Amino acid sequence: CGGHGLALSVAHGAHVAGALLGEPDPGEPLPWHRSRAPRLPLRGPVRPLLRACVDAHGWAVRRVC
Repeated sequence: CGGHGLALSVAHGAHVAGALLGEPDPGEPLPWHRSRAPRLPLRGPVRPLLRACVDAHGWAVRRVC
């Protein structure tokens, strides 16, 4: 759901398969292998508005899935 699941599962599956087969690491960590998302350089009323929009989208995706 949300459009990211299939792409991430395929990419991560390839990564796991490579690790199981003993292929060398790809080097740099992939962009989605991080502990948290980077902060956006937003200030003022835009930040809480964006947070509310992202939360609403997450709620809608969880409701549908």
